[in-house]
Amino acid sequence: MAEKRRDFVEVAKEFTQLLKRVYELNEMLGEALVKALKNVLPDIRHSVGWMEAGVECIALFSQTGQRADFFDPDVVSLHSIIEEELVKPLSSQGIELTIDTPFGIYIRKDKAEKVRENLRKLLNREAN
Repeated sequence: MAEKRRDFVEVAKEFTQLLKRVYELNEMLGEALVKALKNVLPDIRHSVGWMEAGVECIALFSQTGQRADFFDPDVVSLHSIIEEELVKPLSSQGIELTIDTPFGIYIRKDKAEKVRENLRKLLNREAN
Protein backbone atom coordinates (compact mmCIF):
# COMPACT_ATOMS: atom_id res chain seq x y z
CA MET A 1 0.00 0.00 0.00
CA ALA A 2 1.32 3.44 -0.89
CA GLU A 3 2.18 5.70 2.02
CA LYS A 4 -0.02 8.77 2.30
CA ARG A 5 1.80 11.88 1.11
CA ARG A 6 1.97 14.52 3.76
CA ASP A 7 0.94 18.05 3.05
CA PHE A 8 3.81 20.54 2.70
CA VAL A 9 2.39 22.83 5.40
CA GLU A 10 1.93 19.88 7.75
CA VAL A 11 5.57 18.85 7.31
CA ALA A 12 6.77 22.47 7.73
CA LYS A 13 4.74 22.79 10.92
CA GLU A 14 6.25 19.59 12.34
CA PHE A 15 9.72 20.76 11.31
CA THR A 16 9.20 24.08 13.13
CA GLN A 17 8.06 22.26 16.28
CA LEU A 18 11.13 20.03 16.16
CA LEU A 19 13.45 23.03 15.74
CA LYS A 20 11.87 24.66 18.78
CA ARG A 21 12.48 21.48 20.77
CA VAL A 22 16.10 21.28 19.56
CA TYR A 23 16.55 24.89 20.66
CA GLU A 24 15.12 24.13 24.12
CA LEU A 25 17.34 21.08 24.57
CA ASN A 26 20.49 22.86 23.40
CA GLU A 27 19.66 25.75 25.73
CA MET A 28 19.64 23.27 28.64
CA LEU A 29 22.91 21.71 27.47
CA GLY A 30 24.49 25.15 27.01
CA GLU A 31 23.48 26.20 30.52
CA ALA A 32 25.00 23.00 31.95
CA LEU A 33 28.25 23.61 30.04
CA VAL A 34 28.51 27.20 31.23
CA LYS A 35 27.86 26.14 34.81
CA ALA A 36 30.60 23.49 34.54
CA LEU A 37 33.14 25.99 33.14
CA LYS A 38 32.36 29.12 35.23
CA ASN A 39 34.96 28.36 37.90
CA VAL A 40 37.70 28.52 35.24
CA LEU A 41 36.19 31.14 32.91
CA PRO A 42 33.90 33.37 35.03
CA ASP A 43 32.70 35.36 32.01
CA ILE A 44 31.79 32.37 29.83
CA ARG A 45 28.39 32.47 28.19
CA HIS A 46 26.60 30.54 25.48
CA SER A 47 24.11 30.88 22.70
CA VAL A 48 22.16 28.33 20.76
CA GLY A 49 23.39 28.85 17.25
CA TRP A 50 25.29 31.89 16.09
CA MET A 51 25.88 33.85 12.93
CA GLU A 52 27.24 30.85 11.01
CA ALA A 53 25.45 27.95 12.70
CA GLY A 54 21.89 26.95 13.43
CA VAL A 55 20.12 25.62 16.50
CA GLU A 56 22.06 22.36 16.32
CA CYS A 57 25.13 24.22 17.59
CA ILE A 58 25.97 25.42 21.08
CA ALA A 59 28.34 28.37 20.82
CA LEU A 60 30.55 29.39 23.75
CA PHE A 61 31.99 32.87 24.22
CA SER A 62 34.46 34.42 26.68
CA GLN A 63 36.20 37.78 26.54
CA THR A 64 38.83 36.52 28.98
CA GLY A 65 39.58 33.46 26.88
CA GLN A 66 39.68 35.48 23.70
CA ARG A 67 42.41 37.73 25.02
CA ALA A 68 44.80 34.85 25.64
CA ASP A 69 47.77 34.62 23.34
CA PHE A 70 47.10 31.44 21.38
CA PHE A 71 50.73 31.36 20.23
CA ASP A 72 51.81 30.90 23.85
CA PRO A 73 52.90 27.25 24.34
CA ASP A 74 51.30 27.30 27.81
CA VAL A 75 47.84 27.96 26.35
CA VAL A 76 45.36 25.40 25.00
CA SER A 77 42.12 25.68 23.08
CA LEU A 78 38.96 25.12 25.08
CA HIS A 79 37.36 23.76 21.92
CA SER A 80 39.94 20.96 21.65
CA ILE A 81 39.39 20.00 25.30
CA ILE A 82 35.61 19.92 24.83
CA GLU A 83 36.00 17.77 21.72
CA GLU A 84 38.28 15.33 23.54
CA GLU A 85 36.44 15.14 26.86
CA LEU A 86 32.80 15.58 25.84
CA VAL A 87 32.00 15.39 22.13
CA LYS A 88 34.07 12.30 21.20
CA PRO A 89 32.99 10.18 24.20
CA LEU A 90 29.34 11.01 23.51
CA SER A 91 29.78 10.37 19.80
CA SER A 92 31.06 6.88 20.54
CA GLN A 93 27.67 6.28 22.21
CA GLY A 94 25.78 7.56 19.17
CA ILE A 95 25.09 10.96 20.76
CA GLU A 96 25.90 13.89 18.51
CA LEU A 97 26.65 17.36 19.85
CA THR A 98 28.00 20.38 18.04
CA ILE A 99 29.85 22.76 20.34
CA ASP A 100 31.79 25.68 18.92
CA THR A 101 33.91 28.54 20.18
CA PRO A 102 33.42 30.93 17.24
CA PHE A 103 36.00 33.50 18.30
CA GLY A 104 38.31 31.07 20.07
CA ILE A 105 38.63 30.52 23.80
CA TYR A 106 42.08 29.76 25.15
CA ILE A 107 43.07 28.82 28.66
CA ARG A 108 46.36 28.28 30.42
CA LYS A 109 47.48 24.67 30.67
CA ASP A 110 47.41 24.86 34.46
CA LYS A 111 43.63 25.46 34.25
CA ALA A 112 43.05 22.88 31.54
CA GLU A 113 43.02 19.96 33.98
CA LYS A 114 40.24 21.62 35.99
CA VAL A 115 38.22 22.03 32.78
CA ARG A 116 38.79 18.36 31.92
CA GLU A 117 37.71 17.34 35.41
CA ASN A 118 34.58 19.50 35.22
CA LEU A 119 33.61 18.03 31.84
CA ARG A 120 34.16 14.47 33.07
CA LYS A 121 31.93 15.20 36.07
CA LEU A 122 29.30 16.61 33.73
CA LEU A 123 29.33 13.38 31.72
CA ASN A 124 29.13 11.24 34.85
CA ARG A 125 26.16 13.24 36.15
CA GLU A 126 24.41 12.93 32.79
CA ALA A 127 25.02 9.17 32.70
CA ASN A 128 23.38 8.55 36.09
